[in-house]
Amino acid sequence: MLRAPVLAGRTFTSSDLSPDARVVIVDQAFVDLVMSGRNPIGHRVRIGSSAQLDSNAAQLPQYEIVGLVKDLGMASAAMPQRQAGLYLPTVSGSQGDVNMIVHARGDVLSLAPRVRELTTAVDAALRVEKLMRVDQVMTPLLWLLGLWSRIIIGLTGVALLLSLAGIYAVLSYIVARRTREIGVRVALGASARRVITSIFRRPLTQVTLGVMAGVVLISVAAIGIQHTEQFRAAQPRGLTLGEIALLSCYAILMLGVCTLACIVPSVRALRVQPTEALRAE
Repeated sequence: MLRAPVLAGRTFTSSDLSPDARVVIVDQAFVDLVMSGRNPIGHRVRIGSSAQLDSNAAQLPQYEIVGLVKDLGMASAAMPQRQAGLYLPTVSGSQGDVNMIVHARGDVLSLAPRVRELTTAVDAALRVEKLMRVDQVMTPLLWLLGLWSRIIIGLTGVALLLSLAGIYAVLSYIVARRTREIGVRVALGASARRVITSIFRRPLTQVTLGVMAGVVLISVAAIGIQHTEQFRAAQPRGLTLGEIALLSCYAILMLGVCTLACIVPSVRALRVQPTEALRAE
């Protein structure tokens, strides 16, 4: 149904349903992440929880790898990182609820009565509880993740807007308070370039240092998250080109707002006549 032919070894057979068979099939991600690219056919693995593997791994039964298939996507929609896949033959009554895929044409939900009829014909004890299209299985989770992403983006935008407004307001106030100083300097013959440079130097230096510190902290946090337990299946990759470009745009935006906050009141102050600036309180 998933068009995943066996790449190496064999598929499951009826003899594998025996409790003593203990065979598994793995996917290419298992080979790459667990076996470092080696041929898995014939190797044996132990299956258990982390606690079992730490306490009594030697007592867990061994399973022989008999087949290799391509990646079928073992990760969830919430954690799309590549994960190793391992498949066991399903024995009726031993695995609890089982999900099955039926390939059909037309309106697949209209086939529900026929599917239930065929299921009963195979085994009267089997019961089909729910039928759903494959493309709708993850719809509720994806909708929730999308809503959560939009909320985060909205709150981030509000926080960024408030930060930019705060920077602009503070720097504009500082420069506006120096109107008298600007007038005195202009009256004494100072050039507009020197006046603006003296006004810009301190705030631009402070904002630049703050932006650089913020970029470094964000980069360290992003790389640190990749090494947490929740992302253990993902290979540490550092920052991508897109993430570096996003941080660069953030830095340019902050510095641009700082420059704008200095330019507007500075130009306004330079237009003030020296005699008026000297009379300003």
